[in-house]
Amino acid sequence: MVDKLIGRTGVVAGSDFLLQPEVAVIRLGSSPTNDICIRDEAVSRVHASIVRRNEQCWIEDAGSTNGTFVNGERIKAERLRHLDVVTLGRRIDLIFIENAVREPRSKC
Repeated sequence: MVDKLIGRTGVVAGSDFLLQPEVAVIRLGSSPTNDICIRDEAVSRVHASIVRRNEQCWIEDAGSTNGTFVNGERIKAERLRHLDVVTLGRRIDLIFIENAVREPRSKC
């Protein structure tokens, strides 16, 4: 499964972030040590994590000051579904794309 986040607003608008299937935990935040670095004053240094469980993605708030939201609801942990809107600190919107389609293999 190939999943990604598409930046919709703020400094991430127009950016794609691939969520590599072999990575179990992907950290998001303003610190450059995160897997996805989002430099915005409303985003905490370590804001949230995307965690893979049983081939599903969950987002977990990491105790951020301004909160993590899924479809407008503040969450501590929530399973992500195709086209969910993840908001970090009320200013950064990311759309979760769940894509089970893999590139076809060549028959050669």
